[in-house]
Formats: sequence, structure tokens, C-alpha cells
Amino acid sequence: MKCEECACERFNITEGGRIDCVDCGKIFTGDISKETERCVVCGKDTGILVTTPVYLRKNYIPGGGQTCGCV
Repeated sequence: MKCEECACERFNITEGGRIDCVDCGKIFTGDISKETERCVVCGKDTGILVTTPVYLRKNYIPGGGQTCGCV
């Protein structure tokens, strides 16, 4: 996923689910369902971007994958 304004790939996800570009502040309005991780336990969308490094993720199980917090 790239920003339409500045072509960077760094985004913030707010608690309300809004996605903002880190560099230019543009609000992302596209579909991100293919850009986010799914929970390996229940299959729910976690809201964690695929490009997020493992060490910054919450509810990540090393060797298992991303969870939504259901375990």
C-alpha cells in the first residue's frame, strides 16, 4: 500500500480505524482488507498492516503468526 500523495509506505492507524500517511498526513480512503493481517486462530481482520515489522506488532506469536487478541 502506497500513499497517493507522496508514495511512501508508512501509515498510522488511529483508534477509530482511520489511516493517515506518516509523511504528508493524507487520510487513506481505499480498501485495505488485502493489506492487513488476519488472525491465525479465528480468521478475523486484525487491522495490522502486512508491512508492519514483527517487533512492533501486538498479539504476535513467534513461529505462529498474528492474532487479534482472542487467545
